[in-house]
Amino acid sequence: MIKLFIILLKLLNKIIMPVRYNTNYKSKFIIDVSIIEDYLKENKNKKLSASTIYANLKIKRNKMTWILNHSKHIRRVNPVEVGSKKQKVHVYTFVE
Repeated sequence: MIKLFIILLKLLNKIIMPVRYNTNYKSKFIIDVSIIEDYLKENKNKKLSASTIYANLKIKRNKMTWILNHSKHIRRVNPVEVGSKKQKVHVYTFVE
């Protein structure tokens, strides 16, 4: 009885566990990268901050920042391009 209970718990954890951003992970909980890329493609010439993207798309911040940092079509803007003297800014733009 206990073994059956442990097996059921393991199965439930596999179903409920979130995606760990591994490309080899087969799951129905796939993160749709194209949502952010399409949004930035619509605003192609603009440099948008992470907070603006979050406010307009309502995606979880963890997923959003991971996608912004790992996508091949999204580039982090240099602070000088937006008139800041900081070393890092969370401003992104679309690159083809």
